[in-house]
Amino acid sequence: MQDHRECDVLVVGGGPAGSTIAAFLAQKGRHVVILEKDRFPRFHIGESLLPYNNGIFEEMGVKETLEAAGFPRKLGAQFHLSNGSKSLKLCFRNGRFTRHISSIQVERSKFDHILLKHARSSGAEVREGYTVTKCVNDRNHVSVTARDENGKTETFEARFLIDASGRGNFTGNQENLRTIHPHLKKLSVFGHFEGVRVDPGSVHEPGGR
Repeated sequence: MQDHRECDVLVVGGGPAGSTIAAFLAQKGRHVVILEKDRFPRFHIGESLLPYNNGIFEEMGVKETLEAAGFPRKLGAQFHLSNGSKSLKLCFRNGRFTRHISSIQVERSKFDHILLKHARSSGAEVREGYTVTKCVNDRNHVSVTARDENGKTETFEARFLIDASGRGNFTGNQENLRTIHPHLKKLSVFGHFEGVRVDPGSVHEPGGR
């Protein structure tokens, strides 16, 4: 059985990008549908935010919720080579073109879930457990086919499609538009650690960190 739904904007992917644009559009009165293949909260990598994000959070109306979530406050960043030969230390308060001097270090499963719930509370329709399988562009709309966790197929028709699928790059792969730069084939390795000594920071920084 296949159902049909119509909306103004369909967003593929409920991560930070998809949730953010969906929240903004829904707040403007648009009928927005998010299709997310996973169920939140879900594990993800990419925990480091910059001060510039604060303005976006304020405009979205989610800043107070994030502050109440208890994420560690971050006043700078450090980068070190594993052999200790080189390092770089950055203090956000010394930056330019921003009125914010701090950021937060987030746990992505918790952070992403907060943004997705905010998009829903802003008026966006959120469908978790939906895997997008096909999209077809027409002159006046786009038709997207998705499959839920039970194998049921549903078709959504929208005036606009936003691909926020991240590295999955759904539309790019479907249209064979994705190009891999031959010199940028990189591999990232991550790890989480406990009991790491925190740098004392500058005496000019609130709290000394």
